[in-house]
Amino acid sequence: HGSLEGSVSQKVLKGTEFSAIEVPAIKAAFGYKVAEQPWSPKLPGGTTAITSNATYTAQYGENAEDWATVTFLAGTHGSLEGSVSQKVLKGTEFSAIEVPAIKAAFGYKVAEQPWSPKLPGGEATISKDATYTAQYGENAEDWATVTFLAGEHGSLEGSVSQKVLKGTEFSAIEVPAIKAAFGYKVAEQPWSPK
Repeated sequence: HGSLEGSVSQKVLKGTEFSAIEVPAIKAAFGYKVAEQPWSPKLPGGTTAITSNATYTAQYGENAEDWATVTFLAGTHGSLEGSVSQKVLKGTEFSAIEVPAIKAAFGYKVAEQPWSPKLPGGEATISKDATYTAQYGENAEDWATVTFLAGEHGSLEGSVSQKVLKGTEFSAIEVPAIKAAFGYKVAEQPWSPK
């Protein structure tokens, strides 16, 4: 996540003090910063004598202000397959993002405009955190409408028309209450057909 400036390999006599070594400068790449403890293992103190070969590796941490997170949400009528959250460097082209596949639940289909807000196109770059939510529409062939009619001598209280997914158990449907008109009562078999 960076580079070194200066001599990266030095041959010295055993017993040389570490302070005599020219330590290269660490240059962090975009999106990173030099870690609080910049070398692993930690560099020895100034008068420590060098007694054997040693390798030190520069350490980096993310520079949070250079990163953005792109998040994809499934919405209410389906699921997503693939990575739903991706952390990228600001300036990354959106085309480099792996957009998850939308899988619509039974009764629904992926909307013509599948994401809200609309996904950036072309060479648009990411400059800040963003969240996109999958969009769905009803798949008409998977739905049925159950309608209740009051008949001639009464009225209904409650929902008289309900759209449900085909295969829904009738017990899940809210049947409206029948209110008989004055002079009438609800029949022993209240609905036709049964």
